[in-house]
Amino acid sequence: PELVKAAKVGAFDPASWTVAEGASKGQDFDQTVAALGQQADTYHTLLGDVPESWFREEISMFGQRQTRGAFLVDVVLCGHAAYRTQLFLYLKACGRSELSTMNLWAGADPPTVS
Repeated sequence: PELVKAAKVGAFDPASWTVAEGASKGQDFDQTVAALGQQADTYHTLLGDVPESWFREEISMFGQRQTRGAFLVDVVLCGHAAYRTQLFLYLKACGRSELSTMNLWAGADPPTVS
């Protein structure tokens, strides 16, 4: 969510990021799962009222000029996919052989065959 906030104002706020990072480091597993579950609502709150034209506006973030929409896809969306894949691979490496690509891409167990 901090990166979405940065896209909204057109600038990264290191202080805000540091506060959010510190709060996340203090969470236990259940709190982390709950926080991740709330992110869909957070993103809706942050982006639900922006007009379509807003996504085409250019910003400069981390030394690159791109549209807000491209930044959200390239950094936020792709970042979520990368971390999801990394977690999946860690679980597989730890012996969770029951996990399949269905768990990774659909977020669900594969259908059972009767």
